[in-house]
Amino acid sequence: MFGTGMPILYLIGLLHFSFQYIMDRIQLFYRFRKPPCYDELLCSTVSDVLPYAAVVHLLVGSWMLGVPQLLRKKLIPLKNYGDTKLTGHDLGSIFEINHTTPMVVFGVLILAFLLCKDALIKSYQDFKKARALKKSGGQPWFQKGRTDIPDAEYLKPYLKAMPPSGLESAILEEEFVRNKLGIKIIPDSTFERMKERKKEIDEKLGKGLKLSTNKKLMGLPTYDILANPRYIQMFQYFPVSTRATQDTESTKARIALNLAYFPLAKIKQFKMEEEQIGFLKQAIGSAILRGLTQKGAMIPGLDILT
Repeated sequence: MFGTGMPILYLIGLLHFSFQYIMDRIQLFYRFRKPPCYDELLCSTVSDVLPYAAVVHLLVGSWMLGVPQLLRKKLIPLKNYGDTKLTGHDLGSIFEINHTTPMVVFGVLILAFLLCKDALIKSYQDFKKARALKKSGGQPWFQKGRTDIPDAEYLKPYLKAMPPSGLESAILEEEFVRNKLGIKIIPDSTFERMKERKKEIDEKLGKGLKLSTNKKLMGLPTYDILANPRYIQMFQYFPVSTRATQDTESTKARIALNLAYFPLAKIKQFKMEEEQIGFLKQAIGSAILRGLTQKGAMIPGLDILT
């Protein structure tokens, strides 16, 4: 706060914080049994209050540099010996235009911005959302008729945000389980929209148009466990899009991981020999153990699977 008028305070502050940093590290490593518990409140409070310190620094600095005797050498003579020495520096001098005026103006502007920051950010977000809605031709499909959804950044609908490769793979997997296994993992309405979206992509590519890469899903586009490359490797599963012939082992993996989608009567018809059950437990246990070992994690009691 007073560094403008007393620059030596910057050096004192540097020495203080350097010494405090060294002592905190020594105390942490050699004395404290348990580090003090801090949460995010300390950091968030500092980040919220620190910008106002710049305002105080500018205003106090302008006041200290605005003393007439400092640069202009303006002296006010005493009428009587022993009278209080007057500097002519009072609150009214703040409104005078002099060498400290830029500091005052800059400090006031920063203060005004900090006070109106939340409103300005919200206005900017509303402006971006309005532009996105105008560009899309209306309200997003997931907010139509809904008043309980809070305002959020406009995002593309799920199917439009899916990458073409992920969409095609999901369609092929769903067609396989419907035609070969007789179950449905994806609801009919969603599956129809997926095929319509795939048709739109094929038409654009057929016309030589480029697909938009803005706001696409990153990583896995679905929650299907067999869409995850890690689990594909663990279960030695070959996706439908990469199979040259009928793969019985991959079909078994798909059935075992999607038993919940089969009718109860059909599940009761499944028969598995004791040797096959032991082999399945060992395979699944080894796959889980291999994945956890790669992450450096272990689960107590995992040996019961093997």
